[in-house]
Amino acid sequence: MASSRYDGWGDWLPDGSGLLYSTNRTGRFEIWTETFREHNTRAIVTSDAFPEGPSFFIVQGSVSPDGRSVTYVRFAQNTQDIYVSAMAGSQPVKPLAGSARATIGLGGGGEESPSWSPDGRFILLRVGDRVVKALASGGTAGTIIASDRAKGSEGQRDRFLPDGRSIVYRSADGLTQVNEDGAAPRLITREQPLLWDLSPDGRLIVAMFEREKRSLDLASIDVATGAIRTLRSLGQRPVSPDFTNYPDNLRAMRISPDGTRLMYAYLKPEADIWILQGFAPEARSWWKLW
Repeated sequence: MASSRYDGWGDWLPDGSGLLYSTNRTGRFEIWTETFREHNTRAIVTSDAFPEGPSFFIVQGSVSPDGRSVTYVRFAQNTQDIYVSAMAGSQPVKPLAGSARATIGLGGGGEESPSWSPDGRFILLRVGDRVVKALASGGTAGTIIASDRAKGSEGQRDRFLPDGRSIVYRSADGLTQVNEDGAAPRLITREQPLLWDLSPDGRLIVAMFEREKRSLDLASIDVATGAIRTLRSLGQRPVSPDFTNYPDNLRAMRISPDGTRLMYAYLKPEADIWILQGFAPEARSWWKLW
């Protein structure tokens, strides 16, 4: 799918019948769903859910395993917080309230990159260089799982393995597995991907790597052994125009629930060229300075 407006940060619906994505087609950032076959669209989260003030962005949406809830990041005036809403509509809930953040020593810093546990009870999120686990329903302090998150991985969600106790995340050293039992983290691979996602069975990571001369490769990584196998070339990495300030024009890689399809967002900024006619003489006087 493509649009002249912003459509991005997508996720699959759990049955694979469509997508959830962020859009500003109405002039305000919202989260919608769209089915593949009927092309039915529906607004799931709108700015009306936040009457206390304007929402600059509502992005990074992720659908719960049962398809009943969505978690996302809302950017507002001086805030960047994660919320959970019911797909049928409800008052947004914050997994980490202010008091909960203070209890585990998070302090300031925006929240980002939410993802769900396999049972839908917990949310993984990031605050600064920390990976945090919190109840989706809120009300508890949460747990810091790791504190060595890689720089430059904003918006890349970390993932639970199917056992619900192990987590794969992008650390400063590379893609890393950590267990909640306190065992030492295990480095899967030192090669840092641009984008990645975990297969439904938790055995493979599908990743996009940037090689020489901006060439992109799609590869699989065996979670158990770290072995990397190139699947195909994706051509050269697209270049963003200088005026956009969006170096991360590739984002939000997602594997379909059945493991057969792959989705990612490609931000392609466009601009219009205008010609202004009928300058007044005084408006052209600055030419004399050259």
